Amino acid sequence: MIRCAACGCENRDGAKFCRDCGAPLEVPSAEPSEQITAPQPEQLEATCEDVEPAEVPTVSKEDVEESPALKETVCEEAHDESVSVGEEVETQEGAPQVAVEVESPVQVEAPFTALPEGALLAERRYEVVAIVTESQECNIYEAIGTEDSRKCPQCGYLAPLDENFCAECGASLSEAEQCVGRYYILEVPRGADVWLSKLDGLYQRIADILPRWYEKFEACPYDASERSYVVLEQIDGELLSEVDVSTWSLKRVLETARTLCRLLAGLMDVGFYVPRLVEHAIVIPPEGVIFIGFHAMREYEGEVDTDVLEMVREFTAWLRNAVQPFATETAPSSEAGTAQKLFDELSEREGAIPGIAELSASLDKAMKELEAASVLSFRKAALTDVGRVRELNEDSFMTLEWEAAYESHPVRIGVYL
Repeated sequence: MIRCAACGCENRDGAKFCRDCGAPLEVPSAEPSEQITAPQPEQLEATCEDVEPAEVPTVSKEDVEESPALKETVCEEAHDESVSVGEEVETQEGAPQVAVEVESPVQVEAPFTALPEGALLAERRYEVVAIVTESQECNIYEAIGTEDSRKCPQCGYLAPLDENFCAECGASLSEAEQCVGRYYILEVPRGADVWLSKLDGLYQRIADILPRWYEKFEACPYDASERSYVVLEQIDGELLSEVDVSTWSLKRVLETARTLCRLLAGLMDVGFYVPRLVEHAIVIPPEGVIFIGFHAMREYEGEVDTDVLEMVREFTAWLRNAVQPFATETAPSSEAGTAQKLFDELSEREGAIPGIAELSASLDKAMKELEAASVLSFRKAALTDVGRVRELNEDSFMTLEWEAAYESHPVRIGVYL
């Protein structure tokens, strides 16, 4: 917990602003641990010299034969090396016994199966309402909060009803809308530390295009196997594969493509790839682009393999198809030039798979060209009083229509007054 320096209120770990007064919170720095100094070699030598060697009594073979108790002790100490399974050994009473191998009990872990609908988690704060995906690596659930929340009007964070200020942005929640929280809950087997570490690394890189991370906890629900959970914000939107991008502007297509490039780079940096990324892992909410394909994330080690290259190839094909409608004669000339250049560049590299850095550079160049100060291209002209008889010494006006262009063209204009 983090204590607010202004009002003393206790706040959850990770909160940025006090839930009671809205003051910024300072994350306490970890106290330095005591440094343990290893002993120096000369100290070890001095210590060893001060210790006198203990006298070890010698036992002869005759002593062992004459003492049954001593004979049994020697046999027990040398059991692992001298006695094999099934061999007769002599005990103190002289009765022969057979050495028997005893197997250690095997602990059987509970299977990693999905929880039923209606299951309650995190001290009954979340209720599972549907199973999104189920696998041996990761289960994903749709869940709701069992208690109402207040949605921050500024950033959309879902806060408990007893909080007065948003823990994410510090905005006042006095007029926040009360609602039922809706979440995605990721469930992985306990011990999947590598997967969770990669997920945390992904959030550190591209948190702005991922669902909001609310909390992480561990539990053993309903006598199941030990599991780890991550609670994420549930995102409403349309899958990118179902969106008609021909209704978008070229600028929005390029912005979306640049965001997807960042996503691909982030996934590959932490060692993930997503088969059919565009098909079922990208959601387009009212604003922005959000990745939701956690159920499809696969790990890879070492060099980039064919699956990762296929992910990049799929994205490149989507971008080429999205740009193509803007490279036609019917498209506005303000977008056609940029779209045609990018489309031709992607078409030339259709057989090869470009790198993410190369794709990002092409998109940055196209975006700069689209947003740059454009050259005006003359379209048409018109007069305000053509065919009219002048009265009262009226002035005539000529209107000229221009359009943004990306290549300058010398144009001769004749003006007749």
